[in-house]
Amino acid sequence: MILQHAQDPFNSLVFFSDSLFDERAQETDLLKFYVATTIERPTLMYEIKDFAHKRYYFRAVCWHKTLLVEVQQDNGMWNVKKCYQDPGGIAMLEIYRMAKQLI
Repeated sequence: MILQHAQDPFNSLVFFSDSLFDERAQETDLLKFYVATTIERPTLMYEIKDFAHKRYYFRAVCWHKTLLVEVQQDNGMWNVKKCYQDPGGIAMLEIYRMAKQLI
């Protein structure tokens, strides 16, 4: 398992592993690029401070595609937990209600 990372606008390193992605090589490399770009330059960034400290990064990655990246702090390290391609309005509304907007 190879860990990659990206640095968010608050200089936090966010790590993601190959286990999050498909086995299709070309699409995996492109998705890794999209995840890194979303973390490094998000359009929206939210934080939830409860029992599980989480951040959400959102960005349009193509003209017709958006990406929402959920990260969680584990033992002082930020790790990507899930990636949502084209998240629905209901999912985004729940984040808006619970989280504090950082960007």
